[in-house]
Amino acid sequence: SMSNTLTTSDQQHNDVEQEIDWEEWDGNGSFLVHCMAGGIAGIVEHTATFPMDTIKTHMQSYCAICPNKDNCATTAERIYGRTNGIRGFYRGVQTMLYGCVPAHALYFSSYEVCKSSFSAASSNSGDNLMFMTPLQGAIAGCVSTFLHDGVMTPMDTLKQRMQLGHYTSVGQGFASIVRTEGAWALYRSFPVTLATNLPYGSIMFAVNESLKEVLTHYHDAAGSPPTTTTYLLAGSGAGAVAAALTTPLDRLKTKLQTQYLANAMPSSHRPAMGNVKQKIPGSNKTLKPGSNIGIVMGLHTNPIKPSVCNAAEVEVASVNLVKYAGVMDALKSILREEGAAGLFRGVVPRLCSHTPAVAISWTTYETMKKYFTSLEKF
Repeated sequence: SMSNTLTTSDQQHNDVEQEIDWEEWDGNGSFLVHCMAGGIAGIVEHTATFPMDTIKTHMQSYCAICPNKDNCATTAERIYGRTNGIRGFYRGVQTMLYGCVPAHALYFSSYEVCKSSFSAASSNSGDNLMFMTPLQGAIAGCVSTFLHDGVMTPMDTLKQRMQLGHYTSVGQGFASIVRTEGAWALYRSFPVTLATNLPYGSIMFAVNESLKEVLTHYHDAAGSPPTTTTYLLAGSGAGAVAAALTTPLDRLKTKLQTQYLANAMPSSHRPAMGNVKQKIPGSNKTLKPGSNIGIVMGLHTNPIKPSVCNAAEVEVASVNLVKYAGVMDALKSILREEGAAGLFRGVVPRLCSHTPAVAISWTTYETMKKYFTSLEKF
């Protein structure tokens, strides 16, 4: 009888211990847990916000004189009408599924390594919660972003081109780029990608850590880990601030990644172009009628009217020319044609994409990390 009582008591003690461990979970976990949680977070984030990202890519790729180039609704209408439905908003999403799992696994696991190395305890509580200072968060953001972009840049280049209507598959897209432009084209935007995403990551991590600490102190119960609401609010705020401040750099990145190919021409325009002999701007060469010149024109058209701006013919003829040798060429082009405001084209869909993206990503990551860590204990 006494033995049974002790056994029952020990079991109750263990149950209470496990409950306390869960409630006061400190966010630690194995490397495998971080990778698994990060990969899932990446898939959820990119699939949930891909339609708005597609709209942003189209808007940032329009020429300077395209009508309604700053209108999200018109852009969405063009994408929907030209691609026969909602699937046009998800064209190229498979590139994210292939790339975001390893990229986000590196992203979040490196974040955890940095956090465990120099994270500081919350200054306002004596619990086990660990929050990085803004400077530490910025450093962790740089490290995580660099590793992430090393994997994602080729996929992002292919993604944006597929969003604009090119290539039938990931394999065909990679083969076409390597054959016609060389393998370096996949990393042509890497310098400006880092120039965009390093400050983005630094700002986002710093704001996210700061907001989590503030919200945990004032919103959540004392001594408890951040709640789902805290992760959502902190992620939303961090995503919005970082996205707005780095929009000019993102516009330059899109220019470089999509310069070789513009938007795909609607199939209704292709027969008409088959008998046209195009002169390549800046040279004495002409393209033979019916040549495969990339079949572009969609940037300057809508599903109903043929050509809606004078840049259409020039864009069609110059599609196979690399227009910007580097960041400065692209920057000068935007400033010359559109002024400083052109650097912020696409800021609205970028905000609409990154604000929920960061919230979804971090909330999913923290939730899955907590779940996988709990499974390791059994």
